[in-house]
Amino acid sequence: MALTERKGRQNTMKIKKLTLTTLVVIGLLSVFLMAGALPAHAQVTAPVASAQSAFGQDAERIAIPAIGVDTVIVNTPRSGNSWDTTQLTWQVGHMEGTATPGQGSNVVLVSHRFLGISNGRPTNPGPFAAMDRLRSGDQIQVTYGGQVYTYSVTEQFQITRRDTWVIGSSNSEIVTLMSCDGWNPATQTYDLLLAVRGTLVNVQPLNAAVAAPAPPQPQAQAQPAAPAATSVTANTTATLRVRAEPSTTAATLGLAARGTSMKVIGRNSASNWILVEIGGTRGWVAAWFATVNGDLNSVPVVAS
Repeated sequence: MALTERKGRQNTMKIKKLTLTTLVVIGLLSVFLMAGALPAHAQVTAPVASAQSAFGQDAERIAIPAIGVDTVIVNTPRSGNSWDTTQLTWQVGHMEGTATPGQGSNVVLVSHRFLGISNGRPTNPGPFAAMDRLRSGDQIQVTYGGQVYTYSVTEQFQITRRDTWVIGSSNSEIVTLMSCDGWNPATQTYDLLLAVRGTLVNVQPLNAAVAAPAPPQPQAQAQPAAPAATSVTANTTATLRVRAEPSTTAATLGLAARGTSMKVIGRNSASNWILVEIGGTRGWVAAWFATVNGDLNSVPVVAS
């Protein structure tokens, strides 16, 4: 099924280029400005849920396997009718005041597509750099409050910064991802926003798969062969997905809570993924979210 393409609520709506003056007018949705550009504040009048965001813990994460996203979610604070996204770099922000997962309404998450400008063009990809490649049925996994909420992408559309209805409440649980779109070389800013929406399809306890056996799949993928034993260990610095292969798009075998001790039995050639053993289950975790105890170079390379 192809994604629905929309230009706001009215297909005939004319897209207006924004200026510094219009960015602070009540009713503008200007929360997704590139780092280093205009101040990233928004003032909106659209109705939003009254939820108090509790995002900001290591265990709260978002994973979008189709585009390789796996990062933490932090609170994007609200003050009156404005949100401040200046603290966002590689994180994803939850717009405080919109619904949180499990409340049955619109969970709004924002982040940058690019983090800088070089030679008049966006550079340094951010978490949502490839969100325009999301297609119907792609999964968005949000870990919150000890649960993993899985949403299935249903639509992708462009909006102007006046389309504040996009962050309004809904009658059923959905997730809305938003970021900048429509780079304008003349003004050195974005004219539009890109939104992706998904509907809730599954809720699973966070620790359901940590000590459980891997789902049915080829043995070579679910349980990577163990190389020679080593004395190197590692501790997770955040809740991590244990994967079948050294990639953010590989199948998830389980979840390792923050502080989990793991035996390191292999690494990839770049040493940014480590093959670990947890309770008899072997899988790959991202090395940048783990503290390695011992000489990682002494661990055999078992993948490219």
